Amino acid sequence: VFETKRLINEGPTNEELEQVKEKKRVSLSTDIKENSTWLLNIYYAYRYGDKVETEEERVQAIKQLTSEKIMEAAKEYIDQDKALEFILLPEKN
Repeated sequence: VFETKRLINEGPTNEELEQVKEKKRVSLSTDIKENSTWLLNIYYAYRYGDKVETEEERVQAIKQLTSEKIMEAAKEYIDQDKALEFILLPEKN
């Protein structure tokens, strides 16, 4: 719960943002080589009336990702009333 509140109120740190962007870049380079990813993108575009993004459009979307955009999305999509809190306890020996 604390992390979702922080994300909504402050957004991700610069380090977290760069980690996300790097993972998305790596994922994109893998996705480009796999037909299944393209077929899924085409399916969703057809099903929901979206447009299939080109590789360059996806690269630009990653570059334009900011902490502010993530914070806005978190405010819109994370419902704090439905959030669950999990506490990890150390394993007993």
